[in-house]
Amino acid sequence: MKKILFVLTTLLSLSATAQIKMPAASPTQTLIQDFGLGKIEIVYSRPGLKGRAAFGNGTLLAPTGIVWRTGANGATKVTFSDPVTIGDKT
Repeated sequence: MKKILFVLTTLLSLSATAQIKMPAASPTQTLIQDFGLGKIEIVYSRPGLKGRAAFGNGTLLAPTGIVWRTGANGATKVTFSDPVTIGDKT
């Protein structure tokens, strides 16, 4: 009887901890800015630095002289409400 009670208690405690939602290692951030009659929306994941330097020589996140993508969990998404020209591209 004690073994059955122990097993049931263990299973219940494991299922309860499995339902706890932990924060993402790199939280997603959304920025929305109105400008003129339009708006811009940027969705990105910012890296959790955890004591590390983000930029410069000797860093792993964004070392100097190496191409790196923005966003920690995926590529950054930029959305404009109206057509926009950047350089010579619409």
